[in-house]
Formats: sequence, structure tokens, C-alpha cells
Amino acid sequence: MKDRLWIPGHVLYEYKKNRVEVINEPIGKWYGNPDFFNNNYLQQLRIFINRIEEQRYYHPYFDDVELEAFKKSVKEISESIEYIKQTVLDEFSKRKSEIKKLKDSDFILKKILTLSSGKEFSFSEKIEIMKEGKWRYKQELPPGYMDFSEKHGIQKYGDLIIWKEILNKAKIENKSIIFVTNDTKEDWYEEHGKKKTPICPRHELLLEFMEMTEKDIWFYTLDQFVEKLEIRYKDETSIPFYTGLEAVKQVLAYTEKIKEREEKLKKTKLSKY
Repeated sequence: MKDRLWIPGHVLYEYKKNRVEVINEPIGKWYGNPDFFNNNYLQQLRIFINRIEEQRYYHPYFDDVELEAFKKSVKEISESIEYIKQTVLDEFSKRKSEIKKLKDSDFILKKILTLSSGKEFSFSEKIEIMKEGKWRYKQELPPGYMDFSEKHGIQKYGDLIIWKEILNKAKIENKSIIFVTNDTKEDWYEEHGKKKTPICPRHELLLEFMEMTEKDIWFYTLDQFVEKLEIRYKDETSIPFYTGLEAVKQVLAYTEKIKEREEKLKKTKLSKY
């Protein structure tokens, strides 16, 4: 299928622009110092011991033998915690180094660069698209109007630039298009409420594509696309390919679970606050 894959130029630009930030994201997200690093419990124990030693005949009173055993235990705990902290730091440091190396030996980037991609519009062409986009977004005509308030400059019109590239591709090559995107907001898809999986692309986009290219287009999320591949290629001659898709599905399902867990965590923290 490699010869049929094509990446719009602006998508490739966005990928390259955000690549390093995404590679580094786990460092800040997962490899910061754990909460117990900031716990001053041991310091409180030491203050408690000092107070007992300095005020021998005041409350709280400790038997001398018990006090020595107590001090010994605190020392042992302190050494154990220091060992644990250092082990955590060393392990985290290894993982951080591995993550940083991905920037220089990025197998995903190498694979993506083997695929066919489009040429970005010139700056003057983008200006014209932005002029059109300003009018479209006022009418809430898709795609991209939901990004308008969140992004800046040309990036406000990123989705529209991608859409224009896809239209040009279909016209030049006289081909229908399957567009695979996980952007499921209402400026790409018809409203799908609480359903995780969208059902239909926006009718305005289907109409515009048909009118501009006289061809057809349909949208799939990555999950939907994999499901269609399974149906089409599930036969004895393509078992390795099918097995590969099972792996992809597991990764997608795992990623979805992580997102759900993070959303639940956010809601929990908000309710506590």
C-alpha cells in the first residue's frame, strides 16, 4: 500500500515542527522527581529526636534504651531512602538519555520520509487561503474554524491549508481520496455527540470535494481504517499482515485507555479542588 500513501506538505511541516517537543514530552510528564522526594518526614523525625534529647525531663519522655533504638532505626531508614532516591535518579537519567537519543536516530522520521508527500503552498498562496479562511470561519464552514481561537498566525488556518492540498491532489491526479485523520472535531465530522467514533464527514466538505474534483472522498479515523483493512485483507495469504494489524489495534486500544485514565484523573483532581 506504500505507493498509495501520500502526506500533505503542511502535515509533514507540522510533524517536523512538533517532533522534538513530542519526543521530549515523556521527560517532563513521567520523569520528574516523584512526590516522595519532597516529603520532609525524616526531617520531622530528626527534629522530634532533638527535642527529646535537649529537653530530657519534659514531655514527651523516652526511655534511653528505646531512644537509642529509635535513633538507629531513623538512621537506617534515612540511608535506605537515600539509596532509593539515588536509584530512581539513576534509572530516570538512563531513560531520559534514551529519549533524547531518539532525536538523532528517529526511526519513525526515517520511515515517514520514505513516503510520498506534497509540496507546501507558497507564502503568497497561503495568504490567499487565509483570506478565504477568514470568511469561511465567520460562517463556521469547515474545516478548521474550531482552531481559530486557540492558535496563532498561519497555524489558525492549518486545517484549511491541508484541505486545499488534498483538493489539489485529487484534481491533478484525477483520483478519489481516503483521508485518514484522528481529528474528530465538528469542523471535520458531522456531530457525533458522546460517541467516540465519528460516523460521517461534514456534508459541506463532501459537497465541496465533489464539486471541485468530480471525485469522491471519505474520512476514516486510524481505528476505522485498520478495521477496513482487516475486512479487506483477512485471508490465508496475508496472515503476517493481519497479525501486524492486531498489534496496531492493541496499541490504539492501550492509547485510548491511557487517555480515559488521564481524563478521569483530571476530573478527580478538579472535584477535590
